[in-house]
Amino acid sequence: MHELSVGSVICQLDSEHLTFQDQQSGTTIRMALGYIPDLLRFLQWLDYRDYIRAFRVPTDDDCGLVATVSHGDQLFETAPVNLSLVGICADIDCDESLPVGLEVTVRLGLGEKETRLTGIVRRRQDANIGIEFDNCFKDGCLEPPETLRQIVAALETLWLRARAALGRQGAATPN
Repeated sequence: MHELSVGSVICQLDSEHLTFQDQQSGTTIRMALGYIPDLLRFLQWLDYRDYIRAFRVPTDDDCGLVATVSHGDQLFETAPVNLSLVGICADIDCDESLPVGLEVTVRLGLGEKETRLTGIVRRRQDANIGIEFDNCFKDGCLEPPETLRQIVAALETLWLRARAALGRQGAATPN
């Protein structure tokens, strides 16, 4: 079963249904899987700016990004999968220590740049955990800390250079 938390709503996906449970009101909505394409079309229509806001830069072991996640006295080393101005997806070996909805601290470092952010665990699938940074919005507008902007921009540059290098290698290879 896959699970995602959005505010007070827990979304669960099993082999037959998509279930939304509002923890505050106690309301439950259960939807057959056949209706998911209609729901996705509706969500895509809602707001184009969410697409831009959620752009994620893929990361790998060679990019130099160091990320740790902590909660209380627990500290978890991570293998970042991608990073954006609003969150991080990382592989974290933590069993059930970081449940959906938990507030955590994320430390990011790239070269001389380092920042600490508060986040909420929004998604878990095995060791793959999605964390949304909750201090990147002010009055509904995206305003991430400057150091996070610099780290994301540096990773974008590395990613673009790697893509350009692959393109040059492919152009030089005879058929």
